[in-house]
Amino acid sequence: MQSTSHVVITGTVTSADGATIGYRQLGSGPGLIIVHGGLTTSQDYLPFASVLADKFTVYLPDRRGRGLSDSIGEDWGLDKACEGLAALIKKTGATFLFGHSAGGLLVLETALRTPMAKVAVYDPAVSIQGSIPTAWLASFEAALNKGDVVGATIILLKSVRLYKSHALPVWILRLIIRFIVMRGDVEEHKKVFMTARHDIALVEEAESKCDAYQEITAKVLMLGGAESAPFLLDTMAILHRIIPDSTYVVLPKLDHSGPEDAPAVVAGALKPFFN
Repeated sequence: MQSTSHVVITGTVTSADGATIGYRQLGSGPGLIIVHGGLTTSQDYLPFASVLADKFTVYLPDRRGRGLSDSIGEDWGLDKACEGLAALIKKTGATFLFGHSAGGLLVLETALRTPMAKVAVYDPAVSIQGSIPTAWLASFEAALNKGDVVGATIILLKSVRLYKSHALPVWILRLIIRFIVMRGDVEEHKKVFMTARHDIALVEEAESKCDAYQEITAKVLMLGGAESAPFLLDTMAILHRIIPDSTYVVLPKLDHSGPEDAPAVVAGALKPFFN
C-alpha cells in the first residue's frame, strides 16, 4: 500500500444498535465519506483518500466486521449497515458520500434514508435479475474454513468474473494469488474474506429493488471503468435512467479496482463534481 503525506487520525462513532464504527480521517475542507468495497478495509483506500485530502476532509469508515469497527452482530441487513454511515454523517456533518462496489450499494441505500447533497459511486454492487451471482458463496466459505485463502480467491474470481483475469488458467491464478497473499497477513486476509457472506446478504436484500432509487434527491455521479465487467456497466446504465439527478461517466482503461489502482484518475473525476 502506498503511503500518504497527510496526517491520518482515527476516531469512532456509535451506531444506533450500540456498535462502534471506527474510521480514519485526513485532509481539510468539506466532509467527504469514502465507503470501501468488499474484501477490503478502509486502510486499502488511503492512497485514494490522500489524493482527495487537499480539497476535502476525508473520512474512511471501516464497515462492520473489519478493521477498526465492531463485529457484524445479529439481524444484519441494509438498515443496520446504513445506520453506521448515518451516525458518521451526523457526527461529521459530511454532505458528500462516495462508495465503491459493495460500498456503492450502501451509499445508494443511505441516500434513500439520509438526505445528502451529492453522492458518487464506482461500479456499485447492485444486482438486477441475478446479475451478481451468489451460488459460489458456499464453496468459497468452505475453502476459507480449510484455511485455503488462495483457493477461495480463485472461486470468487471464476464465479463473479469481475476482472478479465478470471479467464486465466487456475494454475496461473494460483501462482499470482499465492504471491499476493503471502506478502501480507494470511489470517487477516481470511478474516476480511469471511465478511463476504454479509456483503452478499446485502446484495440479495436489494436484489431487483433499484426502482426505489428514483426517490433519491441527491445529485448522483456514477463512475465505471471501461474495462469493468459488462454486467456492472449495464447496471449503471439502468441506474442512470432510474435516478432523477444522475450523471454516468465511463473512465477509459480502468477496471473494477479503479479507486485502488488508479486513485488520481478516479479522484480527478470526483473533485469537480463535489466542488
